[in-house]
Amino acid sequence: MGAEMVSWFTGIDGETAAWMGIAAAILIGTNLGLLYWDRYLNKFHNEQEAKR
Repeated sequence: MGAEMVSWFTGIDGETAAWMGIAAAILIGTNLGLLYWDRYLNKFHNEQEAKR
């Protein structure tokens, strides 16, 4: 990262950092939930359909 980005990160206040953490947690949680759904629940559904 360049000096501009480093100075931006050192200049943020606590509330901004908290909201950045919350937003990151929401995005990561959503992506992990979709990955779980696609990998496991969809596979289970396809196996049930194949038995019919």
